[in-house]
Amino acid sequence: MDRVSTVNILPAATATGDSLLMRMSGAKCTYVVNGEVASSTGASSITVLVSPDGTNFITLDTLSLTLGTVTTSDFGVFDQAWEYVKFNVASISGATATVRGYVSVEMIG
Repeated sequence: MDRVSTVNILPAATATGDSLLMRMSGAKCTYVVNGEVASSTGASSITVLVSPDGTNFITLDTLSLTLGTVTTSDFGVFDQAWEYVKFNVASISGATATVRGYVSVEMIG
């Protein structure tokens, strides 16, 4: 029976910078980012970075969130298997703005 494992590699980021690095061992997967602000509005740009070796990264996707008091999200699907993935919060603004990033991998067996 196949199952999906979801890992939060960008837990509650409130500033720019890289997420945790996840080794996917060549598995194909999906990714989702979400976030919100305490009041008013905000925005965030989050880059999805992939690598064959954990050192040399390329940009796979850039997700833009318009943040409000209700959680907003965006997602994507890997078009090929990569060994490593991480997120980079390129920008974030708004009153107490927070963003998170998740990677979901199908587990076979």
